[in-house]
Amino acid sequence: DPFPPKPVNTIKALLCVVLLLATCREVISFFSAPSTKREYFESQKLKSSRQMSNTNCVVLWFRNDLRLLDNYIVQEAVRRHTGNKQTQIVPVYCIDPRHFVQTKYNAAKTGPYRAQFMMQCLDDLKSQLRSIGSDLLLFHDKPENILPKFMLDHGSTMVLAQQEVCSEELSVERKVRSAIQPLGGRLEVVWGATLYHLQDLPFKADLANMPDVFTPFKDKCEQLCKVRPTAPAPRAGQLGSLPAAVLGLGGLLP
Repeated sequence: DPFPPKPVNTIKALLCVVLLLATCREVISFFSAPSTKREYFESQKLKSSRQMSNTNCVVLWFRNDLRLLDNYIVQEAVRRHTGNKQTQIVPVYCIDPRHFVQTKYNAAKTGPYRAQFMMQCLDDLKSQLRSIGSDLLLFHDKPENILPKFMLDHGSTMVLAQQEVCSEELSVERKVRSAIQPLGGRLEVVWGATLYHLQDLPFKADLANMPDVFTPFKDKCEQLCKVRPTAPAPRAGQLGSLPAAVLGLGGLLP
């Protein structure tokens, strides 16, 4: 046969390369727009102690980061609760119905194996949060419909989430911002999805001199960057307990 079938491992390797190139393209396109760069770096500036003291509720919005260990938004929530014990931490996950529709190619956006893995991750995350005195509120709805319910009438509410770079996630972020800002809430995002932290890259702050090709980018990072230590998982009490006011919103699934 002049065209023998490719080994399974070779096909998997090719798929990995395609996914890697697609991810790199999304990251590069995300930072290619000056306004996007400016918005991101401004969001990373340290907030004043006055702002922290006025934040009465932090909604810990989990998305593609269903873990406590080595999770920068969890670490930031611990820091804020430690600095002000009156700050309430509310972990939330929204099972977005848009993830379970048919794509334009007539394929399921989320198949049975991915759905099962996601539910196992949520079950594990919920168990870990309960073991330290907190819990995870689960909702089957769009985040822009659920998160506004947590905005306080008297006080400040911040939604804390991991920074994403792909178009669908950014679209949801914009909708969440538009939904919570009129109610006095704000969305803050924290970088934490890459091996090398964005702020540790050996390039200019606005990434203007970052290579457009993967190999030079990889070589410079390997030579000049260090991987940050793993962010510790929170200990018992470091996220507080769920405030009684949120229990009536539902979401406490077994």
